[in-house]
Amino acid sequence: MGEQPVAANALVVGLLGPVDVVIGGVPAGIAQPALRALLATLALSANRVVPVASLIDALWQEEASRQRERNLHVQVHQLRRRLAELEPGAPASRIATVAPGYRLSLGEGELDVQAFTSLAACGRRLARDGDPAAAADALRQALDLWRGPALADVLQLSQQLSAGAASLNEQRLAALEDRIDADLAAGTGADLCGELTGLAARFPLRERLRGQLMIALFRGGQRGDALAAYQHARQVLRDELGLDPGPRLRALHQQILAGDTRLTRLAAAVAAPAARPGESPGHGPGGDRHDDPDDARGPAPGGGPRSAVGSPAAVAVLPRQLPAGVRHFTGRAAELAELDRLLGQRGEGTQGVTIAAIDGTAGVGKTALALHWSRRVAGHFPDGQLHVNLRGYDPAAVPVTPAEAIRGFLDALGVPPGQLPATPEAQAGLYRSLLAGRRMLLVLDNARDPGQVRPLLPGSPGCLVVVTSRTVLSGLAAADDAQPVSLGLLPGHEATALLTARLGVSRAAAEPEAVRQIVSLCAGLPLALAITAARAAARPRLPLAALAAALACEQDRLGCAGYRRAGHQRARSALLVLPPAERAGRPDVPAARRSSRTRHLAGGRGQHVRHIPLAGPADAGGAHRGEPALGAPAGPVCLPRPAPGLCR
Repeated sequence: MGEQPVAANALVVGLLGPVDVVIGGVPAGIAQPALRALLATLALSANRVVPVASLIDALWQEEASRQRERNLHVQVHQLRRRLAELEPGAPASRIATVAPGYRLSLGEGELDVQAFTSLAACGRRLARDGDPAAAADALRQALDLWRGPALADVLQLSQQLSAGAASLNEQRLAALEDRIDADLAAGTGADLCGELTGLAARFPLRERLRGQLMIALFRGGQRGDALAAYQHARQVLRDELGLDPGPRLRALHQQILAGDTRLTRLAAAVAAPAARPGESPGHGPGGDRHDDPDDARGPAPGGGPRSAVGSPAAVAVLPRQLPAGVRHFTGRAAELAELDRLLGQRGEGTQGVTIAAIDGTAGVGKTALALHWSRRVAGHFPDGQLHVNLRGYDPAAVPVTPAEAIRGFLDALGVPPGQLPATPEAQAGLYRSLLAGRRMLLVLDNARDPGQVRPLLPGSPGCLVVVTSRTVLSGLAAADDAQPVSLGLLPGHEATALLTARLGVSRAAAEPEAVRQIVSLCAGLPLALAITAARAAARPRLPLAALAAALACEQDRLGCAGYRRAGHQRARSALLVLPPAERAGRPDVPAARRSSRTRHLAGGRGQHVRHIPLAGPADAGGAHRGEPALGAPAGPVCLPRPAPGLCR
């Protein structure tokens, strides 16, 4: 846990205060404010490419233009030269030009933010392991790295830098609250009263600090002052937010009224349940966050159910909104590994939320991947999981607006309808406040564009957002550092495994050639494979070879009608096995194919299609007597009549 000795020429970029560069422990300074702002913007995304547009926005609050690009080039050149002067023996420039922007390279220990987050994480691990004294020491070391408010000399230059500073300052305050929790758990109390009184005055809406002050006063024999501190907090919250104190602060108030002696022994057990292995430590009494998934805190004072905000009229339920995943998820090893990598990077030296943007064509399995992975890692997010279908490409409904999604999330977070702020802007602010400092997973499914997603992004680096969309959300990647995860069609072996899992091993093994044909005809599109397998499962006596023949017929008809699309023709033809009601509105299926299947082909050149009725007498001696071959009642199966040169 100890700090490594500082080398004589070691460079450290400082953001935890005024922007600075330190060489060998001695501040070197960068005189020009514009260069400090540029350095701060690059350092906030250290070792990652910052697009030119983002840099121009941070420095000049303007859209990118040729003139501003030239200005930026000059600024980068000057900053490179200044850093080179500070490191005369450096083998390469710290700032590299990498499309579509620039990247600042900083190693371990060369950014004070990274050192802070590492020490704070160490302290929280020690608290989880039951060593509060060591935890408090590590967190104190982390806080000692701060020289003042983050980015103090440049935050007023742009909204981007101001947002980065706000995120860092929130992390500082959360670490301070964690340190006080550790001190209280180690047995201290009365000697914290002065510090906590000042903090509660500076941050009057932080219920966690209010609760810590109440415990410290109670331990110091000032029970009346502890009760008065609660009444003051209650009045401030009502005046400023129109809310009552949260359930933990109210429970703590009841304990002090009752003279609960547990408050003199262990603070963390009062209103913040013990953390489970791998979860964050308890966040203290009256905290703005809670870690126990079961929320086992007992009834609210007076016997009523609890609310996440404070009203006894609603039951506080830790949100676990993830829908059920698919039963036969197969493959996608590379994409799962990339999502795991993003999970590992969450909160490590970053100031923003981690975003994974999954894109791919309709039916390729974006939602299946997002839900499968999200359910697998849900334990890493002890504060809950939120999910919304944004309906960006739903032909039967209008897209969900950000304001509607936020109201749904506030409901899931336990905000009673009567305590919702009046305006959408205020509701968005409350939403971000409730997520501040929490570790939550958000799945934003079926997004249409970045504008539908951006208002839903939390500010806490402990959160992770998974977005799915049919389009590449390049705007979200450029402005919000979303990491793209693109899905293609399944390779042959994974498609075969998926179809086999859905059909059953024995049935697939009985007709391996038919399985191979179906996989080929479905072109690796998971939705097409799932639909085909569902039809086969509904008709267990239907030979898979007949199913393959029907699919082949649809593919031939599609080709004859002139609907070939490079790389997707077979996948589209596989979708045509759906009844019209199921495939209506799918952009993947040509509009001309959404009507009745009884039609002439190839411009009326005389090739007719015969249909097998879905009900009625089967052929005498048929192996699948009475079995409809494919589709729902409105969707018969085509069998081609051979005609020279057509649909072979």
